[in-house]
Amino acid sequence: MIYNIQKRLFFNQSPLHYAAAFILAISLAYLIATGNYMILFLFAGTLIGLLLFGRPVYCFWVLFFSVFLMGGIISHFPEITTLRWGIVLLSLMLGVRTLVEYSVPTNLNKPKFDRLLTLMVIFMIIGLTSSLVNGISLSNLTVSLKNYFQFVPVAFALAILPHFKNQSMVKRIYIGLLVVALIQLPVAMYQRFFLGSQFIAAGESAVAVQDAVSGTFAMSLRGGSSKALSLFLLFVAGSMISFAKHRIISWRKAIAASLFFLMPIIFNETKVSFIYILVLFFVLYRFELLKFRIKGIIALSLCISLLLGLGYAYKKVYTTPDRNFEQYITRSLDCNFGQRGYGRYELNRLSVLAFWFEERKQHDLMGILFGHGLDAANEAEAGFFSEKGKMAQRYPSYGIGLTIVSRLLWETGVIGVACFFAILVLSFKRISNYMQYTKNSFHSSVLLSLQAGIALCILESFVSSAFRAQEVYNFLFSLILGLTLMMTQYNRNESSYN
Repeated sequence: MIYNIQKRLFFNQSPLHYAAAFILAISLAYLIATGNYMILFLFAGTLIGLLLFGRPVYCFWVLFFSVFLMGGIISHFPEITTLRWGIVLLSLMLGVRTLVEYSVPTNLNKPKFDRLLTLMVIFMIIGLTSSLVNGISLSNLTVSLKNYFQFVPVAFALAILPHFKNQSMVKRIYIGLLVVALIQLPVAMYQRFFLGSQFIAAGESAVAVQDAVSGTFAMSLRGGSSKALSLFLLFVAGSMISFAKHRIISWRKAIAASLFFLMPIIFNETKVSFIYILVLFFVLYRFELLKFRIKGIIALSLCISLLLGLGYAYKKVYTTPDRNFEQYITRSLDCNFGQRGYGRYELNRLSVLAFWFEERKQHDLMGILFGHGLDAANEAEAGFFSEKGKMAQRYPSYGIGLTIVSRLLWETGVIGVACFFAILVLSFKRISNYMQYTKNSFHSSVLLSLQAGIALCILESFVSSAFRAQEVYNFLFSLILGLTLMMTQYNRNESSYN
């Protein structure tokens, strides 16, 4: 019915539609000629979203590949960075389509609104209410809502729309993730050796070279998403291991793919990857490890070997005659857990949390419980509408928004942080409950990989603020939650999910 309405709307031969097409052509030509890319991409995103309104699966795939692959294009053409807003409008159109499907009565079974989706709505309401109460400007509020919740419609669509309720869709999503992961190595090598040599020739430090290795996730030529790239690649590698564990693919293919995905991590020097790998193996083999089974012992041995190999590669690549490996490790620990600040900030990933606890006495109870608004901890990073938030202005150069946990404490308070982690923890627990009933090996492998992804997301929250700052990670976060909801809704009755 929706498709027929759409067809009549866009292919009607009325003179009014011809006039609209003429005005549209003139308007687009004017926007291109004047270089007003912001309005152009907003307009294009809306138009494409309307055309795909009746085809939510196509809309999802356009979003999928746009988010994962557009960074490499935008990094070379910074004048089109506002393309990101067009992608957001496409996501909103998918959300509207989901809302229509849920709200309009049909003869079919009405989709269920999951309790976890209710938690997500509550989290959004907390952020919006805190921002309005604290007088966040409309422009900053718009940008903050975009950064935090731009791909929430993806999770809602996967959980609610019947178009995604089949096993073949899940398989295609994982194949899509694998394709994106395979593309990253050649792009990372180009960034490391070609762009890296240009940075060195221009007098840049070695740190700039490693930061530039972000694959197709790059925010600019200087990178900006290296940690998101490492997390994504390890999530896909963990999925391959989970498939091999459940005999969906061979161990030879899983190990070869996993080693292939590790190569960009050597180039971008994301030291947190060591912790990612440990968490990944523990989640995938926690039952075997806790029961001291032979499979767990073998997995632990392979994990240790992998960490030693990665450590050896880092030693060879990132130590110099004037800085030995011991100094390299000491400095890394100090700027993450010691007294040294992280990067240009005075605080690091541990002290940023201690600082909030020390300063909580300076704020009222409402500020502690519900924060100071979504934009409060904004450090004015590069981007559209970059402006320091009011709490960042009070603590300049401290880096109070260094991680998503510290940022949420300042912006949504204890209640917002609790709601954010409740979504992740309950999703993890829900998968564990449903895995007891499934007898399908493919379902089990997917659910286990999603648990590993959720664990990585929890860890990432204490490492960076990528959930707010980077579209790729935000999309992956929503994708993992959406797949979790979709898979667990039908796990008890697997005959309806095939």
